[in-house]
Amino acid sequence: FVALCLALRSQDSEEFSSTDVIKSFTGSVSIGKVNGEIILDLDYEEDSNAETDMNFIMNEDGNFIEIQGTAEKKPFSQKTLSEMLNLAKYGAEIIFHEQQKKFY
Repeated sequence: FVALCLALRSQDSEEFSSTDVIKSFTGSVSIGKVNGEIILDLDYEEDSNAETDMNFIMNEDGNFIEIQGTAEKKPFSQKTLSEMLNLAKYGAEIIFHEQQKKFY
């Protein structure tokens, strides 16, 4: 997404504005449950040992573009899914904030 924004910005002119093309910012985060703890942005070791591994792609409006998840070792509960969703939203908000600082 950042590369797309940079490419569009390089084409800005009187007739074209990248801010008119980008409708909302997009970000993705990984979430996992490792040793019973839900973690944002897993590193390789955490990811390879995760009980549950999920990826969320969202837009800045709080809408989901993609959710992918796997119970690696045992099934997970709806409560765990809700906790992971909430952490994903938090992580995505941080990404959107950083993107907006860069582009606005």
